[in-house]
Amino acid sequence: MTFVVEGPNEVVRHVSAQLDRLIDVVEVRDITEKNIVWRELALIKVTADALARREILELVNIFRVNVIDIGAESLTVEISGGRQKIDSFIELVRKFGIEEVIRTGRVATLRGTLIAGEVDGLFQSDTNQSNYTLPIPGDDTGSV
Repeated sequence: MTFVVEGPNEVVRHVSAQLDRLIDVVEVRDITEKNIVWRELALIKVTADALARREILELVNIFRVNVIDIGAESLTVEISGGRQKIDSFIELVRKFGIEEVIRTGRVATLRGTLIAGEVDGLFQSDTNQSNYTLPIPGDDTGSV
């Protein structure tokens, strides 16, 4: 389980100490100053009769959302990205009727590294020549 805590250092240390006291906690890491990748995830169940389904599927394509279930009267989608992307999608499908929203909030992990070498222009390198990130079209965070 990942927790993203925003606040003064004292608050972050306090939360970290509280989490570290839990019996099943394997490790608590402060990644504040690290190179990270973060996202939010939401599952959204939208009312979708035959007429609405076409318009909802157009939004699904625009937002690069995954349809994970289709029923006779609804469809459920999985969307990941930043808060603004998810909020915007929810606002646009609200007119059809939202039956359920399950949302993670922000989750994060350390960014991976690759061995330095020829990358044929596919990767952007940061200041340390051994770290590379693959750019995602339309992603304002620059994260993978």
